[in-house]
Amino acid sequence: MDEVFGEINKIPIVDIWRALGGDDPNRDGKVLCKFHAEATPSAQVGGNRNIYKCYACGKTLGAWNLVKELSGLDNKGIWDWFDKHFRIKRPPLEKKDKPKQKVMTLDEAKDDLFLWQAALESNDEAIALLKSYGIRLETAQAAGLGLFPHPSLGLGLVYPIPDGDNPVAFKFRTLGRGESGKRKNQVLAGEITALYGQGAIKFVEPVCLTAGEEKWLLLQQEGRCAVSWATGENSRNGLLLKAITEKNPPSITICYDADDAGRKGTAFVRSLAY
Repeated sequence: MDEVFGEINKIPIVDIWRALGGDDPNRDGKVLCKFHAEATPSAQVGGNRNIYKCYACGKTLGAWNLVKELSGLDNKGIWDWFDKHFRIKRPPLEKKDKPKQKVMTLDEAKDDLFLWQAALESNDEAIALLKSYGIRLETAQAAGLGLFPHPSLGLGLVYPIPDGDNPVAFKFRTLGRGESGKRKNQVLAGEITALYGQGAIKFVEPVCLTAGEEKWLLLQQEGRCAVSWATGENSRNGLLLKAITEKNPPSITICYDADDAGRKGTAFVRSLAY
């Protein structure tokens, strides 16, 4: 997918502009901005960065977003547009293996947890993976992590998700990475009705809000009061924030990644106006 987007971004954006019905730029490479009314061209099409940038309203767009903004097409329509005008096709979608059935009941997972925890302590690959994140074995042990041989996904770490002192779910994540370069996840047992780490939140202490169990473990390891709340759209349940706000923290520091999911997750949390 990245290679295809690389091809799209190599197309001179002035050619994309013309294909969208835009007028030819003047001798300064500027055109009338499509996003506000103006009499003098103020939008640069091209330049060293090969982007659309209006110096009056600040609108800045790359190739894909320029087509999206001016055409009103959805993602499928945009792929069809690039195929029609520049013979760039959408790559085949990667088949994702996402088992839907729970592997075991919550009670079975609770019974086997001590076996998984013992397996983690003696597995060099799992310890090396945690070390690559900067996580010490004693930190993982304190959080109750274990090692489980998943019947279809292979060996992976198990993260108990407690609500108070009682685990309400167990999340599984493979040690190895798939063809996409990502580790595969599954809820092994139970239902995730609590934020990961919310039991560690103390009354009137600043809280760090992050995404991902490993990041939470790192913050805990540093002595921070932290909780993990995923950035994906399926995780955006405003009621979950109550678990944090009822502890009356003086501040909540958002520690999400600076990628698209992180930015959207940050915007969602801020929209709750804590």
